[in-house]
Amino acid sequence: MQAPPVEGTNRAAVDRLCRYVCRPPLSTERLSLREDGQVVLGLKRRWRDGTRAIVLSPLDLIARLRALVPPPRFHMLRYQGVLAPHSAARAQVVPKRPPSSCTNGSPSRASS
Repeated sequence: MQAPPVEGTNRAAVDRLCRYVCRPPLSTERLSLREDGQVVLGLKRRWRDGTRAIVLSPLDLIARLRALVPPPRFHMLRYQGVLAPHSAARAQVVPKRPPSSCTNGSPSRASS
C-alpha cells in the first residue's frame, strides 16, 4: 500500500515524514552494552520459550544488521501467482504492449 503524497506546504506532515525516514533501524533504548563488551539486544515481545533479550558480540550484531541491507541494484519487488514471470496464466492477465509504430519514417538506430 502506497502512502498518500505529502504537500510541501503542510509542515506538520513533512516533519512527520522526515522523522519516519530518519529513524534508526532498531531502537537504541533496546540496546545495552555489558561490562564484558557484549551487546544485549532486548526484544519487543518475549519469545515463547521466555527469551527477553539476545546477547551478541559487537561484530555479530553488525553482521546481522548487514544481512538486512540489500545489495546495490537488488530488485526488492517480487511477483507471485499469475503475475510471476513463468506463470501459465500471465498472458491472460497482463496486457500486451501496443505495437510500436514509426511515424517519422526514419530507420531505427539498431539497424545501423
